[in-house]
Amino acid sequence: MGLKRGTQPAPPALLRMMQSERHDRTIVFATEESDELRLLEWFGANADCNGDGYRHIILREDPRLIEAWEEFLHGTQFKLGLLSARAEDRLEAEVQVKQFMIQHARFMGITTEDVDVLLDLLGTSDDDSSEFDDYEG
Repeated sequence: MGLKRGTQPAPPALLRMMQSERHDRTIVFATEESDELRLLEWFGANADCNGDGYRHIILREDPRLIEAWEEFLHGTQFKLGLLSARAEDRLEAEVQVKQFMIQHARFMGITTEDVDVLLDLLGTSDDDSSEFDDYEG
């Protein structure tokens, strides 16, 4: 698995918050030989969200902060009507969530190193990232 990953582990308190009654998400860990791990491997992904309202989050056993936030935010995009099952919407949602996370990195507890990972995942070089220069990781 050569997938780019964040550096910060997802804090257990954040995962508990995401699963609280208020946020109504289910988190499942993709353990060795599980269907969830096979799904992530097939998608070439570190995490995924799916199910009714994008409320079912799948994370690897060693989840990273940016992975947990990203999947949680996809559910929020769905609630706001910004995400549907269409492939075009999903691709746009991926970009929008990463941009949101970069712009709100300080508030979300995302380090400068993980902002760099997000920029890399967006395919944005350091020369092209001037619009995100005001982040405070």
